[in-house]
Amino acid sequence: MAVLAENSEQMPIGQPQPVASDEKIKKLDWIDALRGLAVLGVINVHCLLSTHVDGGKAPWMPQWLYNLLHSGMYGVQLFFIVSAYTMFHSYYGRKGEAHAARNFFIRRYFRIAPMFYFGIVLYLGFNLVAWKEPRPIESILLTATFTHGFSPRWINEVVAGGWSIAVEFTFYLLVPWLAHKLTSFLRAAEFLTLTLAVGVVLYVLGVLGMQGRLGLPLQDFTQQYFGDDFFLYYWLPNQLPVFAFGFVLYFLMQKLLRQPEPKWSKAMLVAGLALMVIFGCLRPGGVLGHLPFAVAFFLFSIGMALVRPKIFVNAAIQKIGVDSFGIYIWHYAIKGGFDRVLPRLGLDHDSPYYLLVLIPLVIGTAYMMSELTRVTVEEPGQNLARKLIKKLQQGAKPQPA
Repeated sequence: MAVLAENSEQMPIGQPQPVASDEKIKKLDWIDALRGLAVLGVINVHCLLSTHVDGGKAPWMPQWLYNLLHSGMYGVQLFFIVSAYTMFHSYYGRKGEAHAARNFFIRRYFRIAPMFYFGIVLYLGFNLVAWKEPRPIESILLTATFTHGFSPRWINEVVAGGWSIAVEFTFYLLVPWLAHKLTSFLRAAEFLTLTLAVGVVLYVLGVLGMQGRLGLPLQDFTQQYFGDDFFLYYWLPNQLPVFAFGFVLYFLMQKLLRQPEPKWSKAMLVAGLALMVIFGCLRPGGVLGHLPFAVAFFLFSIGMALVRPKIFVNAAIQKIGVDSFGIYIWHYAIKGGFDRVLPRLGLDHDSPYYLLVLIPLVIGTAYMMSELTRVTVEEPGQNLARKLIKKLQQGAKPQPA
């Protein structure tokens, strides 16, 4: 996923001001763990799609289990929550530097663009080899300029999962302004409420307006045009409440991480996990189907920050989290390769063992490839950003925090 690669050790300065001696604020290992869990969820759902037989789920899998595994798609929303948290953490951490907004955009661009451009080349080649389908120039240009998020036709067509990068990158354009406006927990909570209200209103107006034009029964219409694979699900206004949860989380953690662990922190962790399982089994779906999961992820993130459970906050998951962007870019192409190889080795897609073999193969291979591209693609891009900012900053006067 195209997010969350800021230095986890940076301390926010400016407003709000943390306590510098508090080790819990310095150490954001739980953020890396959340990234790791998010990308594992996304890998899970894409591997699940490989078990489909004749357009449907494998016959051996009960519906509730299929729903639960398929809810891994909402790992993207967990990325968005953590992204909003880390963007405020990063922006406040450099608030006193000259030209903070300009430097923020430079860092973000060179953090995302090199690996994403690599992904464009990777999937253009993958489509040619696997499907013999070259992409139109229009789709490539829109994707390369991160404007495919405004195109219903191309938002998710060139790079697998590329819609999330489009939404993420557009969100970056709002961060300096939002960081200026949302300066407290109360303001962040008000922004969350506003985005939720706007999302519901847009949904209702969209349903009523489009259904009237098409003349379809309401149930058929919402399934066909307001599902979770439709443009209105993907675009930023519909995802903005999820980012808003991340802003609320940021201000909440500024207070909670400077205090002894609250007695209710484990309850938050358990509640978040329980809601994730319940919503996963029920799979609400639809344009607004991500919002229940955003609530669950919010509670779970609070518990992760306060409790740091070893089952989730451990070296293996953190390493996956550190490489989560590269893994996100690589994994679908790697899965496609194994989908061609494994049946030739005698393991059919409808076998109950297919997922058990496919998922660890994809995770392991994607991690190894992401380690390679982290050194050869991502880190050189970040180094270039630092050099460019240093050159532009020569002679610039620091701004008051």
